[in-house]
Amino acid sequence: MSSVMDQLLDQRPLIAVMISLVAAITMPLFSRPPNWREGCTLLAATLKLFVVASMLSAVLAGETPSSASILLPQGLSLHLRADPLGLVFALTSATLWVVTSLYSIGYMRAKEAPRQTGYYAAFALCLSATTGLAFAGNLLTFFVFYEVLTLSTYPLVVHTRTAEARSAGRRYLVYTIGGGQLLLAAIVWTQVVAPGSEFVPGGFLAGRASDVAMAVGFAAFMIGLGVKAALMPLHGWLPAAMADMAMCSISIRENTNGRSPCWRSIDALVVESRRSSTRSTDWLPALPHRDKRPGLVQRSGGRPARRSLAFALCRGSRGSV
Repeated sequence: MSSVMDQLLDQRPLIAVMISLVAAITMPLFSRPPNWREGCTLLAATLKLFVVASMLSAVLAGETPSSASILLPQGLSLHLRADPLGLVFALTSATLWVVTSLYSIGYMRAKEAPRQTGYYAAFALCLSATTGLAFAGNLLTFFVFYEVLTLSTYPLVVHTRTAEARSAGRRYLVYTIGGGQLLLAAIVWTQVVAPGSEFVPGGFLAGRASDVAMAVGFAAFMIGLGVKAALMPLHGWLPAAMADMAMCSISIRENTNGRSPCWRSIDALVVESRRSSTRSTDWLPALPHRDKRPGLVQRSGGRPARRSLAFALCRGSRGSV
């Protein structure tokens, strides 16, 4: 019994991902009456928060809860594990799901918005992807959940089905899928240079590539991830995605959760490249400072409040990077 319990506890990163995934799949069964649907949302959010928080004591004790890997050909694998930084992101995500669900329930009911079941289901799927990003044990796992987050956010962008929302959705897909392809190319390069690409303390690229190759690879990661992080001038999709104020809670969530794990994958390159005395990342600290003034100018250009909020979110996410 003890060994079964230990194995179950080790699977908590996977369980945390699956809770919101199961909620997204089963939620259409509880679309009427709405109390059942929203109860399902709150129950899943509470369970997810409990599971993620239960790993806190183990991580603080120096342990790393790790789910069983799914082995793939060519030495690749999908692997989830809860390291300290990933747990911070996951705990933030799970906590905010509870808060934003309460907000969304009140907002969507008061507005009598259509397609509320699809809204909550897509929301839950985004949470699965965000948790997978936080607990990703290697670059391949990170990329899989990164793309799931890209696709699951699309129904939220076009939720109102207006012409403006559909246009925003097309722009969103062009930006994020394009960035994702560049990210994939960077991951393939990393896999060639460092097979496996498991996240380890201090990074995994020391001495494996020249300074020039490191600079090119790092730039590819920065551009690929910078789309979702809304780095200038890759931020154009976000103000358009704020076409409906109902998406404010989603945009806030994406800034605090969808983007923070982006920094996690860059960290392996930043730390390791600095250890190996390459100057490929010396320009990184200048990004937030060089990027503030255009955001302020755009925010003061007579735009609607929702777009001003979007530019403010862009600015804040860049500062955190």
